[in-house]
Amino acid sequence: DWGVAFIKLDELRQAHPDTLAGRDEWLKMGLAWGRAEIEAGQLAGFDRKFEDARKRFSQACKVLDKILGVNRSHDAARALRDEAGDLRKVAELAEQAVRAWEAQPSRRTESVAILNDALTRIEGKDYATMAAVVQAMRQEIKAQIELIESETNGVLEGERFLSDRRLDDAEQSFRQALN
Repeated sequence: DWGVAFIKLDELRQAHPDTLAGRDEWLKMGLAWGRAEIEAGQLAGFDRKFEDARKRFSQACKVLDKILGVNRSHDAARALRDEAGDLRKVAELAEQAVRAWEAQPSRRTESVAILNDALTRIEGKDYATMAAVVQAMRQEIKAQIELIESETNGVLEGERFLSDRRLDDAEQSFRQALN
């Protein structure tokens, strides 16, 4: 278990602060754990389990913050911490988009805006897995919104035909809207 190993090495590091070997092993373990949490978060995001992804990215942030608390100039830890923080925010936004979509029809376009925000946050960064998931979600939601709008327009057109007593045209509009 990453956590147990990291804690044991941290205890060793604190008990023997002048020993570089213990500190170096602790740093390596922390970086490996941070990377593993980021990878697990990305896999959860790929499966659209955004709450789990957010938790994994948060755990990576905690571990990497601990490393940076001991060694502020550790470039690899800082880069991983920045990545985990970005991905945590994207997972949070994806969760919000799902909630907005499921909450009520009037908030469906809000979910697209939330996903656009998520994509903006990771634009230009090498987070291909999460970017692909968010882009796919956005496309699916936009397609569903377009379908709903098309069906609504078909029903409205059918109602107009009915009011004009054009029964055959009304029937055809209603059938198209239902298919």
